[in-house]
Amino acid sequence: MIPAFLTLSGMRVWYVPEVQVWGTESWGGLDMLMVEDSNGQRSLMYHSVDIGGSTQEMRFSELRDFRGNSLPESITNPRIVVCPRSASAAFPVGHASNRSFKIARDLVASGPVTVDLLVLEMGE
Repeated sequence: MIPAFLTLSGMRVWYVPEVQVWGTESWGGLDMLMVEDSNGQRSLMYHSVDIGGSTQEMRFSELRDFRGNSLPESITNPRIVVCPRSASAAFPVGHASNRSFKIARDLVASGPVTVDLLVLEMGE
């Protein structure tokens, strides 16, 4: 009973207003595998490149809540809810890590999109 209570009461929530989202989602990734032969020594190299777009990475420690307080550097099992402030949309890309998340705006928007974020710490 006590662990369940600690889990429920340990969840933290932050409301982050007026975040500018300029990043755009990529069309996909390109994985490359290269073999280099130099004087009989072979090396295998791997490289991954996103095609198109430039997803925006946001660190939790760089965000401020509606009271002006910085969010913690690390958030356990975070969930991001994007609240649009205009007709143009923005959305999280992929899964958030404990320190950051990626976000992108709609490609039809003419420029950066302003959104509010609700950051939830789900705990372990």
